[in-house]
Amino acid sequence: MTPNHYRLLLAVQVIAALLYAGLVLAGTIRGDAPTPSLGQAQGALFMLLAGALIGAYGAMLLGLFTFQRWGRSLALACTAISLVIVTITATPAVTGWQALAYFVATTSWGAALALAYVGPVAERFERTITSSTP
Repeated sequence: MTPNHYRLLLAVQVIAALLYAGLVLAGTIRGDAPTPSLGQAQGALFMLLAGALIGAYGAMLLGLFTFQRWGRSLALACTAISLVIVTITATPAVTGWQALAYFVATTSWGAALALAYVGPVAERFERTITSSTP
């Protein structure tokens, strides 16, 4: 797999994840899905955690797109955190389109994460930049 194909796989994952999030939020706004009632302090804590996670995911994607070694480690950490969050806040009922977007997002993410550690793309992450002086 070429580096450009790897970046395309990451882009597909991001688009599918945003599509899934948009479909879930649209259902929540319409009232299709139950929404938990949070107090003011709990809501503020939730927003703080959500902001931190969005920042971590953004940094992770930047690291993966630029083939930085720390991007792979951050990707593993974000994946572990996501697994915990999904088990706690999983949507109880999803439509067919939501299920399709979730499937594409998770499958492409699994492939991107595996390819970051195995194969020709992994070599790009292993390279270190050395400066040569004339």
